[in-house]
Amino acid sequence: MLTRKQKEILDIIRATQDINLTGIAQKLGVAKSVVSVHIRNLVKQDFLRKEGRKIILTHKASEEITYIPYYGLAQCGYNDILTENNVTDYIPMPTQFLPIFTKDLFLVKAKGDSMCPTIADGELLLLRKNADNGFNQDDILLCFHNEGLKVKRVKYIADDSGQRQPFLVSDNKEYYDPMPVNETTRVLGKLVKGFKEYK
Repeated sequence: MLTRKQKEILDIIRATQDINLTGIAQKLGVAKSVVSVHIRNLVKQDFLRKEGRKIILTHKASEEITYIPYYGLAQCGYNDILTENNVTDYIPMPTQFLPIFTKDLFLVKAKGDSMCPTIADGELLLLRKNADNGFNQDDILLCFHNEGLKVKRVKYIADDSGQRQPFLVSDNKEYYDPMPVNETTRVLGKLVKGFKEYK
């Protein structure tokens, strides 16, 4: 399993040809000795090989694979959900299935049937971190709402006065009522894609 720093090192080497230990350390903002330890471990795992001072990606690392952080969210409070401490793994995914910009992508696993048939129980969800807490009609969100984590779709529904207000709704309408977005609602990520084949 790759650590976050190891993934960052591979990304730097992939993006910058002929970079050396000093250059990697500068990009990461860490000591050269720290990078050296990570490089040794990546060589042992067959992600890198060294030829003199040159650091070269192996076939294993140079394949079109991107490692996306997978979060264990069940025990987390809102403030620390998407931190490095809660990354439980890095999942290798074919780059061709991903958006161009992968920096803010992360994975969680869906639980329950509230979003069926769109999202199945146990489906792996690829989301993009939502820095501005914004959303649009029909966005599917991972959000913190009324002290719980939920995956819901946004719908704007007219209230009694005719004003359209945002609600969190389930695609499985047989069992779940719409919930109004309120002051407790914090959007953590927007759905990019679901992967039923990773269930």
